[in-house]
Amino acid sequence: MIVFAIALAAAVAAVPSAARQGAQALAQPGRDSALLHRGADQAVQAKEQEQERALRSLLALGGSEAEQAEVTARLANLLRARGLALTIRAAAEADQDRVAAERDKAAAQAARSEAVALYRELLRKFPRAPKLDEALFFLADALQDSGKDEEAVAAAREMTRRFPRSAWAPAARVFVGSSGSTSSTRRSSQRRSRSTARRPRSRPTRCTRTRSTRRPGAASTRTRSPRR
Repeated sequence: MIVFAIALAAAVAAVPSAARQGAQALAQPGRDSALLHRGADQAVQAKEQEQERALRSLLALGGSEAEQAEVTARLANLLRARGLALTIRAAAEADQDRVAAERDKAAAQAARSEAVALYRELLRKFPRAPKLDEALFFLADALQDSGKDEEAVAAAREMTRRFPRSAWAPAARVFVGSSGSTSSTRRSSQRRSRSTARRPRSRPTRCTRTRSTRRPGAASTRTRSPRR
């Protein structure tokens, strides 16, 4: 267990510090980050990949339930964060490089899909693990980003039901409420569309009346349409 703890600490310590340094360097106003901090993104990405390899190796080695639960949660969080970062980058690239944007979108979806699978594995295999409220909330977030709104709402509802006092509960309730109002609006719109489609069309009558412009003393005239 001591070896596991040392390896885990070494694996996860590098990336946050590197990410903070990169963010601090890139957040200086009035400066061109591409010129002043060449390679910063690549350095952060390399550290993230190093952390991912270490976490996957720890999962393959096995260990106690507590250890495996912690590694599973950390790997899921890393992949979820990667999916978010790639989605943001794809949006920024959309107007300049559509090929790169589509590539990043696909990579983001792959990262989110694996993160969703890991969160579900964590919830299924380790029901007594700590921070399951956080895992449920992040699962709902990843599902929503994947376009699976109904599954996202179900995860958020489960989170509020199982952990009503969690720090994530207020945000989960807001998410469930906003999704419910959106769904009800969508259902109302669909009902209106169906009722409009079912409404019978008016049929032309066989007999029509026309009014001619009457002059003083002139009698009104009626014309009938020819019988069929």
